[in-house]
Amino acid sequence: MIRKLAVLPALLLLMIDVAPALATKPLQAQLCRGRTSCKIIKSYPAGKTQNGNQLRVIELDLGPKSADGTIRCRPYRREFWRVVGPANRVGARRMLSLCNDGYGASGVGEDQITVTSNKMIHHQNGGSAWRWDVKRTVSLDPLRVLKVETCSFHNISVGFEMTFWDWRTFRGRQIMKFKPGTGNDDMGCSPDQATHRFPVIPWFRKGIALAPAAAPAIGSCGLEIRGDGSRGFVVQGVKAPGGKGSRLRVLALGDRTLLITLDTAALSIGKGWRGSDHVQVWQGGHLSIDVDLLRDTPVRMFAVRVGDGKVFLGHGTTKARPEVIAHKVDKRAGGVTVRLRLKMPRKLRSVTVAFGKARDGKPVRLIATSRLARGKATSLGGTFRIRHGGAWCAVKKGRLDAFNTGNRALLKPE
Repeated sequence: MIRKLAVLPALLLLMIDVAPALATKPLQAQLCRGRTSCKIIKSYPAGKTQNGNQLRVIELDLGPKSADGTIRCRPYRREFWRVVGPANRVGARRMLSLCNDGYGASGVGEDQITVTSNKMIHHQNGGSAWRWDVKRTVSLDPLRVLKVETCSFHNISVGFEMTFWDWRTFRGRQIMKFKPGTGNDDMGCSPDQATHRFPVIPWFRKGIALAPAAAPAIGSCGLEIRGDGSRGFVVQGVKAPGGKGSRLRVLALGDRTLLITLDTAALSIGKGWRGSDHVQVWQGGHLSIDVDLLRDTPVRMFAVRVGDGKVFLGHGTTKARPEVIAHKVDKRAGGVTVRLRLKMPRKLRSVTVAFGKARDGKPVRLIATSRLARGKATSLGGTFRIRHGGAWCAVKKGRLDAFNTGNRALLKPE
């Protein structure tokens, strides 16, 4: 938990100054090659690799200024290298390059590095009136980011938002507190005071190679919600028995496109959309702890009848409609799989995707990616933007599944 940008003492597990035996001249010569203002300042023991080789994280002091000499770095310009093997034949790779210039107008920025067995945690914060905090947990062997936790808040309000993303499971969530709060609320990110919690929809700018009209079934690559309430939210009706009920998966491609996969026992098609099985897409304004910004764009909902792909306006006022790029219905053992590809009429900002199950022309339940309240901007969910790195998705045996999980891009934010 992050509270008032304080780092929990439990995270500061092991930070050991370099020992002369480890700070060998050959290693320093290797890591500092061609750089006059460079020396090993610390070595962090990090256990062993999967093959039993010694693991260390080496911190370099590169002097008080940035590489171009224009910025003064606090306490100095630093690099962190993963070093594998004995001192006389090491394998080294740079993981981080840091120059703390205050990280924002307030000048309060900090970097903290914690190393444990086969893991490194980089905790960084900064900002101005808007404060930010990022914590990444990195596996050293294999070298990749395992998870990321972010915090954002304003230093004179009690609202905040936190995002948690696990690259190993390809799942994440966001928690928020909208301002204004009460006089007893804490400043900063206090998860126990969150008023809005929801799983996030993976959002890809690139990283999935699909034809323009392709709509493969989504596997582990998307957010999944279930009719039994074990994932997502049952916002209307009763939950299905445990392990049963429909399952909906969703991911976003670019600014406007949604891929949706629905698995259900059978399709119910009635008059209109309320008495039929249908997918709802709710859209609002920019997802922000500032309620005024969130309400700046009217909330609209479009319903897609999954039996035939017909689109209806379910809430709000607009002449625009989503474009159904692909609509596929496949029979399978024990049920039906529906695959949709929708191009939305406006950009995906705050967004909730829901599935309404019907029977005999009547609604049975509505499951959603957020705790949806009809037309309420602050009840909508959001996305997690995956811009680059080593964790992507590909079609395997007809399904989009995550592969190579664990983001390898250490020098840039996710």
